[in-house]
Amino acid sequence: MGMSCFLPDVGQWTLSKEHGLLTSLKEFLLCSTIFAQAQVLDLDDNWQMQSTILVKDDANTICSQDFKTFGWYPTKPGWTVLNSLIKNGVYPDMRIGMNNYEIPDISDSFNRKHNLERFSHLPDKQNPWTSPW
Repeated sequence: MGMSCFLPDVGQWTLSKEHGLLTSLKEFLLCSTIFAQAQVLDLDDNWQMQSTILVKDDANTICSQDFKTFGWYPTKPGWTVLNSLIKNGVYPDMRIGMNNYEIPDISDSFNRKHNLERFSHLPDKQNPWTSPW
C-alpha cells in the first residue's frame, strides 16, 4: 500500500514500497520532507517602509502588485523603524559619539528645547515618530 500526498507546486505524489521504501515511516518522512521543501517561503528580503506622512495612496493601492515603492526604505523583519532609518543613512549610528543628539525625539517639547527638529527628514521638519510607519 502506498502513501499519497499533494504538493501544491508539484502535484500528486504516491510513494510506495515499489519505489524502494521499506516502511510506512520512511514513506511518511520522505513525503513530509518533500512537502516541507515545497513550502519554503523566504520572508527575510524585499520589505520596504515609508512614513504615512509621505504616502498619500490608500491601503488597497499600496497592497496591489503594481504599486511602486519608489523612495521607500529597504528593511527586514525584526528591524525597528529607527534601526532601518539608521541602516539606510537617514540618521547617523546613535551608538557612536554624540550622534544620538542628531536624531529627533518623540517629544516635540524636547525637540524644541534641544533644536532636534532640524534633523527630521520629513517635510516641514515634522516629528517622524508622531505618525505611523
